[in-house]
Amino acid sequence: MKKYSIFLLAAAALVCSCATDMDPFQGGDGIRANVNGRKCVMFDDVNTSYSYSNHGDTCHFSCSANMRLGTGEDLTFSIDMESYQPFVEGNSYAIGNGANSAYLKQYQSDQAPVLKGWLKFLKAPSESGLVEARFELENADYSVRHGFLRLYR
Repeated sequence: MKKYSIFLLAAAALVCSCATDMDPFQGGDGIRANVNGRKCVMFDDVNTSYSYSNHGDTCHFSCSANMRLGTGEDLTFSIDMESYQPFVEGNSYAIGNGANSAYLKQYQSDQAPVLKGWLKFLKAPSESGLVEARFELENADYSVRHGFLRLYR
């Protein structure tokens, strides 16, 4: 019986240490996109963050997440946006120009060419904490299509 207890304890520790895919198309929160034609989904770990601030005349939205391609390759995805007016639902915002930037890079790599494209808020970020958006981005290395994010703070 003692051998089985040790085995069960080790199995439970292994299961608890695994990262969980966070696919917003499954009803919860997370990020999902097609990257170079392959499904790419955010996975939950300690490096995931989302922030929104509205200080005086500047609004700031940012998110950073680890993503996993269907091939098993891990990537880091981030968006950083700034506006002199509150972000508006239904508006599309240019990414890759001015204060709005996005990056997708191999996990723990320093190489991160800027992605260009657009992001459209379905639920604009606010102090309540929920944000939903669609996006399409690209650079010489990555084509990010049919992107969707749903995040809570």
